[in-house]
Amino acid sequence: MIAVDLLRRRRAVTSTLLAQLLNVTRINLSNQFQDGHRLLDLHRIAVTPLPGTPARTLAQLQTHLPSRDDTCTDQL
Repeated sequence: MIAVDLLRRRRAVTSTLLAQLLNVTRINLSNQFQDGHRLLDLHRIAVTPLPGTPARTLAQLQTHLPSRDDTCTDQL
């Protein structure tokens, strides 16, 4: 799951919150991180972390997300 590793590398959410949202264990999530990490590194994709601390709750994640009116200037 590349999306899982991207969220982790961007420091958008904590591993605990991501596991809860996906309804998986943190061990399973760790395996997904490793797979995504290998693929991103293989294709030399650099991911810039988001400023601030990772979201620990769904409410915090929603405040991290851009609004519909915002345009994305960063591809990853």
